[in-house]
Amino acid sequence: MNKAKQKGSKYERDIAKMYVDYGIDKKATRMPLSGADVYLKSDIRHAHDQAIPFRFIDECKRQEKISVDKWWRQVKSACTEFEEPVLHFKKSHFDSLTVIKTETFMTLLKTIMDLSYGEQREEKRQEWDNRQAENKLRMIKDLSNQVIKLIK
Repeated sequence: MNKAKQKGSKYERDIAKMYVDYGIDKKATRMPLSGADVYLKSDIRHAHDQAIPFRFIDECKRQEKISVDKWWRQVKSACTEFEEPVLHFKKSHFDSLTVIKTETFMTLLKTIMDLSYGEQREEKRQEWDNRQAENKLRMIKDLSNQVIKLIK
């Protein structure tokens, strides 16, 4: 196996391990023969717990030349109408980033907020202080700048 393939396989194992470590999918593993079989379309094998509202199809890219549009088309074409594309990518000396559809992100964020706040959601949202909001905006700005640097 050449060095680039080893790097890609390691990244796939790292992403699968994150699913396990974060308690999202305790059985997540790197898909054997990743990308080599039409029936094994995801780079990550999921248990697809019923508690998770999405069936994710993950594409992992560990490359120096960033091609988000090409990779997104690839992962999206691997999905059926009941599956959600997820693109993970990393370039040396940069953070690992994940791309999902905006609707998926909003659904996940709303689910988190509903679970966190329940009926008191509106009251809790008003209690957020300005410093927390500023920190979140700073983080989004930093991540956006990283994506811009990667694309250039």
